[in-house]
Amino acid sequence: MRPTMHSYATRGGSRVSHSALALSLLTLTLVGCRQATPSPEPSAVGDETLVSYLRQQIDVASPQDAPRASYQDYVRSSDYEAQREHLWSLWRRANEGRLGESDWALNAPRALVWELPGGERMQLHLFAKGTKPEGGYPFFINLHGGGRYPNEPGPWTSEINEQEWYTLMSFTDSYPNRPALYFVPRMADDRKGRWHYAPQRAAFRRAYQVAVLRGDADPDRVYLTGISEGGYGAFRLGLYMPDYFAAVGPLAAAIEHLELAENLRNVALRFDVGARDYEYDRSLNAKDWRDKLDELAKANPGDFVHESNILPDRGHTIPYLTMTPWLAQHKRRTYPKRITYTYYNIDDGFSDGVYYLGFGKVKPSRDARLHLDVQHEGNTFEVKTKLLKGTAEGSLTLYIDEVDFTKPVVVRHNGREVFSGILKPSKGVMAEAIARFGDPKRVFPAKVEIPL
Repeated sequence: MRPTMHSYATRGGSRVSHSALALSLLTLTLVGCRQATPSPEPSAVGDETLVSYLRQQIDVASPQDAPRASYQDYVRSSDYEAQREHLWSLWRRANEGRLGESDWALNAPRALVWELPGGERMQLHLFAKGTKPEGGYPFFINLHGGGRYPNEPGPWTSEINEQEWYTLMSFTDSYPNRPALYFVPRMADDRKGRWHYAPQRAAFRRAYQVAVLRGDADPDRVYLTGISEGGYGAFRLGLYMPDYFAAVGPLAAAIEHLELAENLRNVALRFDVGARDYEYDRSLNAKDWRDKLDELAKANPGDFVHESNILPDRGHTIPYLTMTPWLAQHKRRTYPKRITYTYYNIDDGFSDGVYYLGFGKVKPSRDARLHLDVQHEGNTFEVKTKLLKGTAEGSLTLYIDEVDFTKPVVVRHNGREVFSGILKPSKGVMAEAIARFGDPKRVFPAKVEIPL
């Protein structure tokens, strides 16, 4: 079913006005709303119940809703910050098992090993440089080159991937920026040889969440970079999950898929490619990306920050040590005024959410592509959806923040008003947002469900 709303509906054989339809949708799709006639507030959901709920959502691809009663456990605006901090402390309690020192040891002499979904295992090293700032280190996820070797006898037997990993680890001493924290993983399965598959995406979300929970990483200064195959991974993940990163920096890699370029609104991108790097059309793709991003940046001032370096007289080997200082200049946008994003199947699954949008209730066909354009100004949200391919039914979750909760919030979908009313923050929505993003900057207090 195409994601659209109609100005009229039929009830009992008569036509219902759009205002009546909006009121009906308000009742059916709104969570955390103050009704016209207040009903008695239910008993609060206990901390242990919320900790149990949050623990069950760890490393889940698409978290469940919070306990039903928690959505009517309202939070006064004067208590919002305190409740946000309290719920975040419950998330920390829920994560005690994966915050152990054995699973996260800075500058450990031996590689740590993480168990990933699908039975995969990832080796990784954590390198800390300099004194940790009060808000946490700038945090760099750094992906090595190499690739897919399907005839290898085991997941860690490729000499090429092994050597590329050790080479990348050796660079950490040479990067000029400090303080900094580097997360340098090894390819989990050389026979698959890609950084953007579901197990790897789970690992990078976990890295973000654990580093932030431990206070080791600044949640708004997390960066993704990589060389060659690692650069392809950085490019793809930057398009797929841009909301976790302040900036992305592929090296010696340039993918196709220019049709996804708008996903890079709000995340800074720099790529460096040799002009003579002809294999897999890398230099040609790089020129296409340069032109596309220049075009988008000109049409949308400030939203597509990028630097495109196509290096003359260079092939696949280029300078690698100038990328991290450029990345470190940028901070993340957590609740941008505008989001443009194509919701799509990267290879083996769809994203569960991006910025302040949740996709957990969207029911896509395997080939679905749904373009989203959200603009937020004051208490008004303009949401546009356009189905590009396949089908996408269900509902889109719009998390509400940075509004005046004493005044009505207005949501329009494809030009038609689908909600207008007063929203009241609730613990349920806040707990749900934590489960979905694991992000202290995205503990959203209210939401509206938009039928597709």
